Amino acid sequence: MQMLRRPITDRSAPAPICPGTLFDEAVRLHHYIDALDADTDAYALCILLSRVPSPHRRPALLLLIKYEFSGLTNRSDVQSFVNAGNDFIITVSSDRVAQLNAVEERIRSLLDDLDSEWWHRREPLVRRFDLALPSEAAEFRALFSEPSAGQTNPCPSGALMRQLEPCLVSEIAQEIEKRGVVDLIRRQTIMQLGVGLAAPLFEEIFVSIEDLQRAVAPSVDLRANSTLFRFLMQSLDRAVLSCLSTRSELSTVKPLSLNLSLSALSSAHFATFLRSRSDGAPPLVEVQLVDILALPAAYQRARAQLSPHGVRFVIDGISLRDARQVDVRDLQPDFVKLMWDDELDADVCADHSRALIGIVTALGRERIILANTDSEAALAWAISMGITRLQGRYIDLLITALQRGSSR
Repeated sequence: MQMLRRPITDRSAPAPICPGTLFDEAVRLHHYIDALDADTDAYALCILLSRVPSPHRRPALLLLIKYEFSGLTNRSDVQSFVNAGNDFIITVSSDRVAQLNAVEERIRSLLDDLDSEWWHRREPLVRRFDLALPSEAAEFRALFSEPSAGQTNPCPSGALMRQLEPCLVSEIAQEIEKRGVVDLIRRQTIMQLGVGLAAPLFEEIFVSIEDLQRAVAPSVDLRANSTLFRFLMQSLDRAVLSCLSTRSELSTVKPLSLNLSLSALSSAHFATFLRSRSDGAPPLVEVQLVDILALPAAYQRARAQLSPHGVRFVIDGISLRDARQVDVRDLQPDFVKLMWDDELDADVCADHSRALIGIVTALGRERIILANTDSEAALAWAISMGITRLQGRYIDLLITALQRGSSR
């Protein structure tokens, strides 16, 4: 009698190690691959984010993809994995192919702007495998035989960079704590345009990831894994807050904003920083959209605890793609940072222009800060949309010119 093809489950696999960790994810994926055989009745859909070079990776992408699949991943015959390269893999039984098709269509739409000009290998970001077919099962097995399906990214010197791995995180975190970050801190003004004048709205104090990488780990791709990257940012937050609490020339800047992780807002370091500014204006805190998507309850708690004390919230890192997928109004921010992108100014069609106007209106012109305003085109677009709060290198140049003019 012919045996029925079966979906693979974890029931026959050894107990996972370190639940919730990347190591566990890798172990589960490899158990799954090892269990593939001729009786397997499953389809695998793979979103290969590791193929996007690190300068173009957006951590929010992985969370948005997980969100799109959330209606499937709570099924007993569905499994999902995230490997060390941030590739997302979901496997379903043949009974759920119709549901998989619907989600795959949305995912492809989500990724349609990550075209081949962004990744030199010209390889697809979405792959599907029928694991009942020996040839496709073999291809799937070969693709994920290593911990990451992605390639090691080149650093600016041309040498290959190491991927950020769990064993490196504590070492890099200790180096951040040991050396401090006072020499890495940058300041950038957010400008408010008015009738016939421009005035500073607040000043952001931050450490750029590029500067941090050059200082503490020049051969490691710090953005290679979003989970480990967020853990590393907690160490950076502590170092920045410690520096601001003790350096008077920085702690007295007002008003100022800090780009912090949600975990930092409930830390003793942040409480110490607030006390150090007891005579100054309450700070603004800038929280990455990716952190809010990962920890929505933590964001709501932070707002409830800090807003009564005058702390204002800025949601940072909102791309045009994010604005289409997430209704930011539900998060009730004081400001939102919309990242400038050439697509915003693309003269595609009237429908595209109307859609942009709709997004700007939905976000609220009075709350939008156009970040990465690095060119005259970005400034012109902001003015055409009625956006009056701006941040970027082009704005820095305007501020410098205004300061020189006023000193004459």
